[in-house]
Amino acid sequence: MSRAARNLALALALTLALAATLAAAASASPTTTTTTTATSQKHLASLERVWNCRDAAWGATGALATGRLLRCGNPSRATADDAARLRDAFGGDARSLVDLRSHEEVEADASAERLVHAAAASVVHVPLGDRVTIGRALAARASARSLLAFAYRRFVLLDQDGARGEMVRYMGGLAGLNRLMLEHEGAQLAAALKAVATLAPPVLLYCTAGKDRTGLVTALALAVAGVPRPAVVAEYALSHEHRNHILARAMQSVLPTAAEALEWASAPPRVMEDTLDVLDREYGGLDAYLDSVGFGAGWRARLRARLRGEAGDPFARFL
Repeated sequence: MSRAARNLALALALTLALAATLAAAASASPTTTTTTTATSQKHLASLERVWNCRDAAWGATGALATGRLLRCGNPSRATADDAARLRDAFGGDARSLVDLRSHEEVEADASAERLVHAAAASVVHVPLGDRVTIGRALAARASARSLLAFAYRRFVLLDQDGARGEMVRYMGGLAGLNRLMLEHEGAQLAAALKAVATLAPPVLLYCTAGKDRTGLVTALALAVAGVPRPAVVAEYALSHEHRNHILARAMQSVLPTAAEALEWASAPPRVMEDTLDVLDREYGGLDAYLDSVGFGAGWRARLRARLRGEAGDPFARFL
């Protein structure tokens, strides 16, 4: 089958699967939210070039102060109307931005208008999910059979998409990606959390889809702030509502099958449940893990005060 035919088949399969998924979601019982939150979420649902945007406090069941930690997919290409809607929903511009995308992603986006960035006082780049780092980690733990399958596709068939697909499968899905970031990018995770704790709020945290890298950092931040585990998981899973936008990107990505694209466009609760289990089982809990990567008790107290709106936050009086 030619590459064009394969891409067409993938697009058709994704479209049918997405239609079925959205139909099932539409029939499910809606989640009850406050009027303010529901209005803000509805306001953000119609953005043209930005998706998966919300205040992390919206899903934290009242445990956090609003206007501290915002999250979304890449806002670089937001239209003027998108920027205005974000401003209205969040009660003002994001004063600080934390970009979790790789260097390659940032460079590829250099021509964007960056209207949201223009309104911010500072932009900090903390690259997560680096392909070289993750690739080396996978190669070090891969079986001989997996390495041979990768090499055969990459160097014999010259099938780069298929070769990367082999590595994606070996990664173990979204929970596997989170595990790799916890294991190999702890310093970057600590740097992202320090940025949230110290930059002038509101801090807008984002990557490309606003789901995986952003989801992991947000979950760690919420857990530090004392948000109950079920609420941390539920906040992560809110990204599942934006899977149609993320699927559009997945159709252009390295994922060779419809099933894999659907998995990587989703945000099922089990992924975050598995990630939190890894922290408990393999690192002795959240605090022990964060201690090991340089985000100690003092930093955690600072982040907790920031997200909860407590007196220990130096910016509390301005919010």
